Amino acid sequence: GESTHPDLEKAFQYYQKAAEQNHPRAAQELGCCYFDGIGVDQDRVKAARWLSKATELGETGHEEVTEATLASTTLAEGRFAFGMKHFKGEGVKQDADEAIKLWRLAAKQGHLAALHHLGQCYFDGTLKPISNFRHHEGVNSWKAAAERGHLESQIGLGKLYLSIVEHSNDKNRELKKALTWYGLAADQGDAQSQYDLAECLSGESTHQDLEKAFQYYQKAAEQNH
Repeated sequence: GESTHPDLEKAFQYYQKAAEQNHPRAAQELGCCYFDGIGVDQDRVKAARWLSKATELGETGHEEVTEATLASTTLAEGRFAFGMKHFKGEGVKQDADEAIKLWRLAAKQGHLAALHHLGQCYFDGTLKPISNFRHHEGVNSWKAAAERGHLESQIGLGKLYLSIVEHSNDKNRELKKALTWYGLAADQGDAQSQYDLAECLSGESTHQDLEKAFQYYQKAAEQNH
């Protein structure tokens, strides 16, 4: 099987040696090896231990760790992935607070999915008990990810602003925001966003554009929507 491949076993051994010397990326990779059974027998308890160790090293730093290492994509991905495991209770005790803590660390390193999930946690109520996490912070998390091309965040913002159009004192302003975010998602090729954008553009408003609406209906239809 994959876990017994000699090259993977050797990689595991080197990760282990480096991790035992408090190298954060090696600790993260070692945790992933244990979690997925790569180069070693699967052991979710050891996975949790090493992934937590990687997070601790990433937070506090280490004399041999450079700033570039701490900002590495691998470490941010490890934090996000371990946060998902805590959030879902996969191999570790389910703990939304720990997941959020890890996602915030990953988000600071520019991890787009972490930013999206932080925003989602506000909107689904997970973060409501935290007094300093207000509505605008959830929106800002999505915006930070959406502005860098994260599709789910673009779609989420489009839906959000469209949902408040009817209750807004400035319907055109909110509709314009919805059109902006749906437009970015549609231009990434998302068929549902293309359809939703077409619906918005074909409605009666100052933003009505039947020609553009037709074009987006066509694009969505060509993807069998």
